[in-house]
Amino acid sequence: NIGRLFEYIRETGLSQGRALMRKTMALVVAFSGCGMTELAAMKRADIQQLEDRTIIQTKVKKGKKIREFSIKFLMRNDICCAHEALRLWLMDSHCGKCEEGSIWWDFTHNRVLGCLGCSNELKELIGQAEVDDEFGGNTIRHSMMTKLRQEGASFEQVNEFTRHAPGSSVVDRFYNKPEKAQDLGSLLLKE
Repeated sequence: NIGRLFEYIRETGLSQGRALMRKTMALVVAFSGCGMTELAAMKRADIQQLEDRTIIQTKVKKGKKIREFSIKFLMRNDICCAHEALRLWLMDSHCGKCEEGSIWWDFTHNRVLGCLGCSNELKELIGQAEVDDEFGGNTIRHSMMTKLRQEGASFEQVNEFTRHAPGSSVVDRFYNKPEKAQDLGSLLLKE
């Protein structure tokens, strides 16, 4: 549940070092809808920080096509603000200073994080926040999409936000499954 994650961040603050990185990653995913590949590929050179917003240039490969997107985070009057968390993380001593290297750091192996490493860091945060991790490493992205649809966002709005193809119902079909699936076994046994 995305609300439980936000509550945990409000209770514990943004922190510093690895805890700050994890919370920043979570807020970036929650407020952008980016996947682990996009998250791992974020470089300092792709990030533009202004006083009231942060803009990240990102590329998504779909088949043979590469599409460029701008992810925007506005300043929010809340500790759960991706703009502010990114600002703090980029100043943290553990954040990569190289313009072309990833901004996410593998504290265990002293190297930049790949997409699996990003997923594992988010899993740790999800466990600490005691969020039901039904979806594993993508829990934040999935619960954000579910929350948007529950709050009345249209298919098109969620698709645009998550960079899915216009008109695609994949997001809604996958993320808004019924709580309890109907038992269809009796239909199979019917003569």
